[in-house]
Amino acid sequence: MNVSRPLAALSLLGLMATGHCQATPLPPTAAFGKSIPGISMTFDRIPVSDFVMAYYTQIQKSPFVIDPTAAKSDAVFTMSLERIPPAQVKSMFMEAMRSAGFLVQRRGGVDFIRLREDGEKPIADQVFIYHPRFRDANYLSDLIGGLFATGHFVQNRPAPRSDGAPKASNDRGDSPLSLQSRPTDTLVFNGTEEEVAKLKGYLASLDTPAKQVRVRAVVYEVSGSSNEGFNLGAVIRSASQKLSLHIGAAGAAVAGSSVFRLQSTSLDVLAELFATDSRFNVVTRPDVLAADGQLTRFQSGENVPVLGQVSYDNKGNPLQSVDYKPSGIVIEARPQIRGEVVSLQLNQEVSNFVPTKTGVNSSPTLMTRNLTTTFDAKPGDVYVIGGLKTQKETQDRSFFPFTSWAVSNAKQLSSSEIVVLVQVEDATPI
Repeated sequence: MNVSRPLAALSLLGLMATGHCQATPLPPTAAFGKSIPGISMTFDRIPVSDFVMAYYTQIQKSPFVIDPTAAKSDAVFTMSLERIPPAQVKSMFMEAMRSAGFLVQRRGGVDFIRLREDGEKPIADQVFIYHPRFRDANYLSDLIGGLFATGHFVQNRPAPRSDGAPKASNDRGDSPLSLQSRPTDTLVFNGTEEEVAKLKGYLASLDTPAKQVRVRAVVYEVSGSSNEGFNLGAVIRSASQKLSLHIGAAGAAVAGSSVFRLQSTSLDVLAELFATDSRFNVVTRPDVLAADGQLTRFQSGENVPVLGQVSYDNKGNPLQSVDYKPSGIVIEARPQIRGEVVSLQLNQEVSNFVPTKTGVNSSPTLMTRNLTTTFDAKPGDVYVIGGLKTQKETQDRSFFPFTSWAVSNAKQLSSSEIVVLVQVEDATPI
């Protein structure tokens, strides 16, 4: 009997168990490549006793006891395994034994193997404790908890109340509901030996560093007048032609005249080019890290006092309250990281206060511009997003002194547009 064990990586070619042997069983042989790590074995109609002996003495190297009835079983195994990671060989063995009608139970560090009786269900007698390295414990349990028929994770979180009732104000965090709702950094699983072996394989694949990206942006307010005119598409095309002389090809418009994609360029280079145009005024330049699926929010501005509600004291005197309302710019980004692209949900809001000319003129009016978009961004490319436009008309009249005779009547139309440059880069920790 020859079973060799190189070092780790999985590929199952064939696995079959049958209840009768009509040919002389052959000894198991091993086949593996020296340059490719993993465990490789080939069994051809081997009896269960030899199969168990090969596994526990050559691979698992742990004590076992096989029931005499199970040892006399006429079940034979035929399988071919090549380059299987050692961590997953145990789940392969347990699955082969289960499909052939055998039950493996671990007691006191020893595996006991016997025939499974008709209708007998596996016993969840194994407790496995795992401390996640990278991912949240609740994320892992929610993701793989439904894959096991017998086993389960012991920490059960209550479902949120459908009536939307808030937590009691006197709950200091020590109530049963709060204790069960607390985040946990440990997974406790109770299941069969086979399920524990599968769970270890799942955790090795899933408990990996979460992906994250670096989101860089430059927000401009582009101003102009009706005499000057402003066309974002013309500006971007002119910029791409200039950049191609220095750093290579630039991209063209993606969809519509207010969204552009520039390939093989840099956000810093494009920002320096726009800095030479007096119409481009930098509002803010955020640079943040965003985890996969998590919301990142950047806010820059000021809190402006505005008049609030009027209340009265016991003597009937009015009391005027003052509220502070935020204004400025808010950028929210939520990336969904895939293999080749990043689906980026981007929300931008620009607000400012202006004097109120009608109604309650003692309190300013909040002017807000908001744009929400979702697009697929390729890491390294620069995306130019416009579309938040406003127009303002001013009229200048001159009259002859002490008369209502108009000497001149000049109208001027000014406009402004919010333009955002966005670039995402992979920032997943290695």
